[in-house]
Amino acid sequence: TVQLKDRAVYLCGVSDIVEPNKAWREAKHKLTNQEWDYDFRRLFFTWSSDITTGKFNDWVEIASREKTCGRIRPCDLWVAPDGAVHLLWTEHALVARLRQEFYPGERQSDALNYAVIKEGKVVVRQPILLAEEGTSSLVPGAGRFQVTPDHKLFVLYYVSGRDAAGNAVSENRLVEIRGDHTLGESVRLSMPTPLSE
Repeated sequence: TVQLKDRAVYLCGVSDIVEPNKAWREAKHKLTNQEWDYDFRRLFFTWSSDITTGKFNDWVEIASREKTCGRIRPCDLWVAPDGAVHLLWTEHALVARLRQEFYPGERQSDALNYAVIKEGKVVVRQPILLAEEGTSSLVPGAGRFQVTPDHKLFVLYYVSGRDAAGNAVSENRLVEIRGDHTLGESVRLSMPTPLSE
């Protein structure tokens, strides 16, 4: 995800390299019989105050799923008028097929996460929605920021799974992130065909 603002540029991206863990790479090859396998487990952020210089600040690691071979996907980025950078991303905790052999006892989870970065430091980090194995059947999907003209910040995101009564859920929700970074009440958006990506 990228935002250009005046001459500044802000970039949030995920690692995209050949699986560096030899044991995991071999185990996945046995399961899939494919040589192709990439790691999308670490989320990074950088910025340049003036892109015409060609110089960027050092990468800041925002999140990692290295411990359990998980997956991270960047969703959105917004630079507020005060210079704070707001990030959204999803995390899938682990590759379930490798759990028994490599990280038994770890629980699966899916999260839509939010963070704020100021001067290269993460000052806020929290989930918008977290589904943990054994505790929740509502799974968050991708999210996007929606910003009003007066700079109120909302997140539009997808939710799937099952509700408390066991009914299938496939819907979009909207939640406000208040000025103090607390979350407002999440509301369902009624749409004939929910946006899933």
